[in-house]
Amino acid sequence: MADNRRHILGTRQIADILDCCGPGDTGVRNRAMVQMMYRCCLRCVEILGLKMTDIDLGKRPRISVRNTRSAGARVIEIDKTTARELRAWLDIRKEICGITQRTPVFCTIRIPGGRRILSQYIRKMMARISAKSKLKGKPLGARKIRDSGAAGLKRRGYSVKKMQVMFGHAQRKTTDRYLDTIPGTR
Repeated sequence: MADNRRHILGTRQIADILDCCGPGDTGVRNRAMVQMMYRCCLRCVEILGLKMTDIDLGKRPRISVRNTRSAGARVIEIDKTTARELRAWLDIRKEICGITQRTPVFCTIRIPGGRRILSQYIRKMMARISAKSKLKGKPLGARKIRDSGAAGLKRRGYSVKKMQVMFGHAQRKTTDRYLDTIPGTR
């Protein structure tokens, strides 16, 4: 029987990937996206669908995820590190000419008005990061980052119920099947 378990990245590998996002405005934006994939276990489409009204960086930072596949909208608390990365991007985003509240949170930088980023950009971004990182060009995608985040949640003691909500799964059995494919989560 074939082993369909996915390879996950350790915290050092994730730190290396985040470092490879680079400096500058684009690097800050990309780092915030990768951090949210990892710490919030967001899907690529969910990150790209975030709007400013979905973000609350108050005392208890959280995001509302509306662009989901199955369970409907959900609210995810975000940790201090992720909130800091997101704030850094939002500070830059504010300075971009023509950006409005209706512009997606993660938008283009060089095009006036900040257009929506496409999922193809994420795939290319991940390939560039992988080539620069200690992974040396091994396949790296948003799914691997999300899976690695899920393993991290389990190591930090998150319950399956809480993980189900974070992942946006309508049914517990979906979360169970998902976790069964990720080493270190069972």
